[in-house]
Amino acid sequence: MKDVLPPSSPITDAPDVQNSDTDNASVTQQAESRPNPATVEQLKKSRVSARKVDADFEELARRYLHVVSLGEKKPVFLPLELRKALETLAQLSGVPNLAPSHIVINILKAFFDDNRELINRKLSGVKLSI
Repeated sequence: MKDVLPPSSPITDAPDVQNSDTDNASVTQQAESRPNPATVEQLKKSRVSARKVDADFEELARRYLHVVSLGEKKPVFLPLELRKALETLAQLSGVPNLAPSHIVINILKAFFDDNRELINRKLSGVKLSI
């Protein structure tokens, strides 16, 4: 038969309620034996200006947030959470008639452009036309 050990919490080092007398001593001993972690100097987070955010978003919009031809329409299934996020992004873009499908198409085109050589090698010379 297996021995069942009481659950412990290594994250908090909190003692078990059942064995508080013996655990207190071991927790204190563990705390004393641990070296103090070196003080890590935190980098100051620089504030990003609204102008920089707008410029970055414009670059994102230029690359991914524009209407494209859907051609022959076939269903592609996305989780509801992702679809809602894409709808929100489409609304924020201010591009008329931009749908989540357009964003997905643009992202996938960029993915294929970035990885075309590797994909073609894997497909043994079969070219993808996108």
